[in-house]
Amino acid sequence: MRAFSRPAPKALLMLIGFATAGSARAQIMSGGDGILFRSDVAGARLEPQYEPRPVVLGPLIADLRVTTQAGFESNVFNTADKRKSDAVFAIAPSFRILGSFGPHSATFSARANIRRFTKLMSENSETIDLIYGGRLEFGDGAEGIWATQYARDIETRGSSGTNVIGAGPAELRLLRASWTARSDFGRIGVSTTGSVVQRTYQPLKLTRGGLLDQSFRDTRAISIAPRANLAIAPTLSVFVAGSATKTNSLGSNPAISRDASRYALLAGARAEINGLIIGEIGLGYRGQRYGNPQFKNLSGFTYDATVDWYPTALLSIRVQAGRDIVNSGLTTVAGIDRRNAGLNIYYDPLRALRFSLAVDRERDNFRELSLRTTTDTTVLTGRYSFGPHLSASAYGRLQGKSSSDSKRLSGFHSVSLGVALTGNL
Repeated sequence: MRAFSRPAPKALLMLIGFATAGSARAQIMSGGDGILFRSDVAGARLEPQYEPRPVVLGPLIADLRVTTQAGFESNVFNTADKRKSDAVFAIAPSFRILGSFGPHSATFSARANIRRFTKLMSENSETIDLIYGGRLEFGDGAEGIWATQYARDIETRGSSGTNVIGAGPAELRLLRASWTARSDFGRIGVSTTGSVVQRTYQPLKLTRGGLLDQSFRDTRAISIAPRANLAIAPTLSVFVAGSATKTNSLGSNPAISRDASRYALLAGARAEINGLIIGEIGLGYRGQRYGNPQFKNLSGFTYDATVDWYPTALLSIRVQAGRDIVNSGLTTVAGIDRRNAGLNIYYDPLRALRFSLAVDRERDNFRELSLRTTTDTTVLTGRYSFGPHLSASAYGRLQGKSSSDSKRLSGFHSVSLGVALTGNL
């Protein structure tokens, strides 16, 4: 469920931001569209003297940047034994453009990431992400938002429950289209979001030659998600939100079809205490029913929560927790029941120097196999800005995964280190 909150009013905030290491955002949606609820605090504030100056062409604002990265990974394949380490180099260009046309706006962004390993060539990859969207203002608190996305991404080894060492990483193709209508009626705000999401997985390329089919994971999901807010006070509101999703399997084998119907209903509140603590917490019920009897239906308690704390002007803390169902890479498990919790700490000791620490835990339940895994990830990132056109960053990541049955799904430990330079026009 996405929070009913309007994006930052400044067009520049839509165009320029810096990346965070908080992986909990992958499943948790109550935090809205920003890094934090507030944009004037550590971790989110913009320092004008260090922010890139976008190119202005009439009604258009453009931003072009390139990041080069060098790193080291101690366990490239995320395996429990016979670990392989390697150095990796990457170049990531990005282009963003924003057009304002009266009260309306449209955006387009393109990002690519080309990664090359020095020894383990099977892990080389190229990813791309294209997004085109916009906003229409209808006046009197009403607006429409739309977005279309195409992405070609690489799945992290072991994240879906399978890890074929004798093949390259799984490649995902994503097509997404969404539409949102919002309107305010005094203290009441309502919104409805519709979306179509198609995920297709390319065959795994075996290192000894040949292909391993992954089409059993291909799905198309159609969703609708209404929400209603009631403002009780300037700093307190309550909400009711729901969603319904119909998933159709695109694979050709009906014996492992993943056709399913999903629904969720949450009720909760969003509150603010003197601008120092802002939180949104929703509790409710979730269910998913599969058309294939070999997969277990799911129903029960669900939750989604985000709480920000701004103890000082230099420090911001965000805590998140949520539950979701994610695509599995195992033919015998259609959906992984995932519970996610995350902590993000942002510290800005100087205007040019910023640090972030992200701690994330994913607890996965493979219900058909009576098997559970827990993945812990800690990422420390530092960034120093030399000026509006050049910045440097460094990161360190620790990751560990444990399994209730290591013979069927093994765990691993890994360490990653890296440095990067980002240049802006």
